[in-house]
Amino acid sequence: DQPTLNINIYQEELSQRAAYYTEQNAITSQSQNRHIIGWSLGIALLLLVLISQFSYFKRNDLSRHAALRPWLEFICNFSNCTVPLMRDRSRIKFIARHVADHPDAQDALIVTLTMVNVADFPQPYPDLKLGFSDIDNNSIAQRIFGPPQYLPAQIREDQGMKPDVPVTVSLALVDPGQNAVNFEFELK
Repeated sequence: DQPTLNINIYQEELSQRAAYYTEQNAITSQSQNRHIIGWSLGIALLLLVLISQFSYFKRNDLSRHAALRPWLEFICNFSNCTVPLMRDRSRIKFIARHVADHPDAQDALIVTLTMVNVADFPQPYPDLKLGFSDIDNNSIAQRIFGPPQYLPAQIREDQGMKPDVPVTVSLALVDPGQNAVNFEFELK
């Protein structure tokens, strides 16, 4: 006599176990998905912080690239920093230069210079190097003037040189002597 198997009981138990394992797999899968999403968001956030810090500390170098400026300005809006003006000294042109005896002081000169920013963006005022030399082009005297030393009072240095707006500079200097027959301006 052979025992009879009740297949219906086994099928019901198998169905219950299959449902249980399917449910457990779904719970595990949801948990793994949440875990992956959490790690992904954490990594993205850390990457954003890293890029922001890099941009903040390298903003002077990065600001020279016109394509990066909007991103730097966006980052600086949140981190309370300023993006320096773009600089291209080759786009600042001298349009007039003149040296004459000072009308009110003996042994002094008035040096007048007009320069213009021909770039299509504002840029910082440059340092100006004025040099005097003799007939053989040997240096007799030279000096570097920073923007606070040469800008007229009504011009704000922090706004930079606006495009296509001439800036006239007038400097009163001690006369370097009769041997000084040449003068030259250079941007620094």
